[in-house]
Order: sequence, then structure tokens, then C-alpha cells
Amino acid sequence: MALGVSVLGVVVLAACGAPPGFEEQTWTRPAVSAPASVPVLDVPSMPVPWLTPTVEPSGAYAETVLVPCQGEPAASDVIAVLRRTGDLVPAAGGARVTSGPFCAGTWHLSLVSVPAAEPLFVVTSGPPESLKLVTAGTNVCSARVRGAAPSAIRAAACGEAPLPTATPTSSPTPTSAFRI
Repeated sequence: MALGVSVLGVVVLAACGAPPGFEEQTWTRPAVSAPASVPVLDVPSMPVPWLTPTVEPSGAYAETVLVPCQGEPAASDVIAVLRRTGDLVPAAGGARVTSGPFCAGTWHLSLVSVPAAEPLFVVTSGPPESLKLVTAGTNVCSARVRGAAPSAIRAAACGEAPLPTATPTSSPTPTSAFRI
């Protein structure tokens, strides 16, 4: 029976022929012609003005190396921010920056000598005219320093690298007993 249905289907389809409106079409490629001459572009006779890019100084140092700040901020700026923000140093004289300030990015690290006390490490940020105290103490490896400080400040503040010795007095090198 399956054979009968198959034969019937073949006979019906064979009689159909081409559907109405179906015509064999031949496709031809359109002809392409080359232009008789190549057009010449006019070049302006006057020179074209070139803009020289300008780079605004950022005021920031490289973030991967601690370098002397070259007076911005000055040691007096560091002492002033300490006096403004608490009782870490005496109001009248005695405190002085013994190492630094050292810069990386827009952050600074200094060692401050205070009479009858351990030296203080001071981390500040920002331009000298609006210097902000980040942290100060004998251990300045705070969460903010670990999370936001440039890598060179973080390394020195957290005892992973010693302070540079570019200032007249030497600074302590962090040890397991005395971390900056």
C-alpha cells in the first residue's frame, strides 16, 4: 500500500510542470567602464594651521616612586596642618620635619620630630594651599592609606619600603618592631 501512495504522488507531481509566472531568467553582469581621466583634487595654496596640543600640568608626581616634594608642600605646611587638626604637636615650637615631605601622586609623607615623644609619621594629601591631614602617628598604615594612597606612599607607610634619604637627616627604617 505504501508503494501505491508513493507512485500516485510521483504521477501527480510529474504532471504539474512549472508554476504559472515562472520564467527562466538569465542574469548578465552590468558593464563597468573606467573614467576617461582621473580627477585632480585642488590643494589649498595657503598652509593649513596646525594646533599644538597643550598639556596642563597636573601638579601630581608619579605614584610609584617617593621623591622629595621640592618645597610644595614645605615642611612648615606639614607642621601647620598638624597644629590645625589636633593636639599632635605643641602649639609653640619644638616640632620639626626631620625627613620629607616626600611626594607620590598628590599625597605626601613626612617624619616629624616632637620633643619628649616618638617621631610622628604624617600623611597628607592635596595642594599646599589646601593641605589635608590623612593620618599621623607612629603607625600610619591605616585603611585609607592602604586603600587610597599611591603605591609609593602605601609601601613606605606600611613598612614595605624605607623612606628615601634625600633630606639632611636620616629617617628610621621600618622594622617588625617599629612600623611606619
